[in-house]
Amino acid sequence: MSTDETTHTQPLPHYPPDERVGQVLNGKLTLKRVLGRGGMGTVYAAQPGDPKGHDVAVKVMHSAHAADPLLVRRFLNEAEAFRRLNHPNIVKVLDVGRVVCSTEPEVLYIVMELLRGHVLADLLERGLKPAPRRAVNILAQVCEATQHAHDKDLLHRDLKPDNIILVDAPSGEVVAKVLDFGIALSSVGDATRLTRTGVFCGTPAYMSPEHILGEQLDQRSDVYSLAVMAFELFTGKRPFEAKSLMRVCMKHLDAPVPPFSEEARVGVLASGRLESAVRAGMSKDPNKRPATTKAFAAQLIAALESAESGAPRGESPLPELVS
Repeated sequence: MSTDETTHTQPLPHYPPDERVGQVLNGKLTLKRVLGRGGMGTVYAAQPGDPKGHDVAVKVMHSAHAADPLLVRRFLNEAEAFRRLNHPNIVKVLDVGRVVCSTEPEVLYIVMELLRGHVLADLLERGLKPAPRRAVNILAQVCEATQHAHDKDLLHRDLKPDNIILVDAPSGEVVAKVLDFGIALSSVGDATRLTRTGVFCGTPAYMSPEHILGEQLDQRSDVYSLAVMAFELFTGKRPFEAKSLMRVCMKHLDAPVPPFSEEARVGVLASGRLESAVRAGMSKDPNKRPATTKAFAAQLIAALESAESGAPRGESPLPELVS
């Protein structure tokens, strides 16, 4: 699935010059180049103080947010969430730091392992749709990572292809890494704990109905988001699209899950089990979904095995990648 290299998020060559490039944080991290920008901060490749050390990724909070206690708490929440987790399919956080400056508000940053791979969302936007075996493998890894977080009493709340990096392992296998636990919360907590009243927290295209309504969340909300991702991986498009975010939300609340296209059905060997597994994961009623991400992964794997067992002999039914 290799194309061109990306790190954390697709590098954009037209980024304007960044004033932090060349800065040294706490006398030990030299910011070398911009890897990507998001709503909360900018991610840089950085050289540690030890010249023999490997480069790392450093997420620096936007200085404009540093005076907002809620945004600061959300940024630090991401680091705290990552530190509670230790899983091969979750990006590793190496350090968290603060720099007190005289010329600007306090600088907060998170040091993470540097991932050289491909953002899943970027591949999908370029029309590179993984074949069913690869798609199920990616989804199963993300399910394992999410289950690990759930076992540590953390809900992700923002699972989407933008937060999945695919890394080529030395073995030749593709390893999925889950990013961005900035809006994660305890599964026994209040869904508004890190949000202001009336402020959306999440990505509507992948949000469960109960998340949209601001209701109490549990593991099954992340299952729903994973099922939306599965729909997109198998069909090449999101299940619910509209011209406004509000209409997208309304579809999640009221519209039936659309059927797979005929092309997608052929691509999964006309097996209805994969489609049925996705539709179950996207049930409006949480009680009708798999109870855990582990259970959802098991359903996908069983459906895939059923599809492969029905393939004609001597054929390779599920190619590595179709475009």
